Amino acid sequence: MLAIRLFLLALEEYCDAVGQGTGAFCDCKGVITTFEKKTKRVSSGRSNGDILRVLRAIQARTRGIYHHQHVKGHQDDGQRLENLKFEAVLNTYCDTWAKNAIIEYITSSGIRSVGSIARDLQRLPLEAASVYLKGVKQTTDVSKGLRKTLGRDRAKEFYAKKGIFDEQTFESIDWEATTAVMDAKPKMYNIWYGKQCSGVCATGKWVKICTKGREDY
Repeated sequence: MLAIRLFLLALEEYCDAVGQGTGAFCDCKGVITTFEKKTKRVSSGRSNGDILRVLRAIQARTRGIYHHQHVKGHQDDGQRLENLKFEAVLNTYCDTWAKNAIIEYITSSGIRSVGSIARDLQRLPLEAASVYLKGVKQTTDVSKGLRKTLGRDRAKEFYAKKGIFDEQTFESIDWEATTAVMDAKPKMYNIWYGKQCSGVCATGKWVKICTKGREDY
C-alpha cells in the first residue's frame, strides 16, 4: 500500500495529475484502517514506524483524494480468474509477484532465514532518517534493538567464558529462528524454559538445597 501511495504521489507531483476519489485496493483491512488515519505524530514504540512516518510525509504532500477499499484475498483458490472481478484479479497477480520477489531475493542473497531480510532493509523514499544497529534497521523503539544487541554480545562473551561453546559455535546458531519459536509460546513457558536451561528449575537437586535450611530450623 505504501508503494501504491508513493506512486500516486509521484504522478501528482511530476505529471500534475491530481485524482479526486481514486480507489486503492488492499486485501488487509488493518492496513486500510491505518492508511485512513491521519495522526499528528508517530510514537517511538509503534511497529513499522518507518512506514508510518513516510505515510505522514505522503499525506502532507498529497493534494488528491484517495479511498482505500478492501478486496477479499485468495479468491482464486476456489474460482477461475476469468470469473473474478477486476480488483480480485489484480490482487491475485500482486500476491504472486510479491511471493516470487521474496523467494528470488532469499535464494539469490543466500540468507539463512526470513528474519535476516531486516539486515538489508534500506531507507524508504521520503524517509528523513533511519537507525541501524549492526546492520539491522530499527523500525520501532530503538531501545528494544539496543537491548537485544548488547544482550547478544554479553551472552556470547558469557558462553565463551564458561566454556559452554566458543564464538564460532555461537554465531552458527540461528538465534532469530529460536526467538521466533519462543515468541510464539506463552510467557510462563518461556520462564519455565529459561529456568530449565539455567539449571535453577525446581528439580530434586535445587529443592534439596532450598529446603535444607528449613529442615534444620
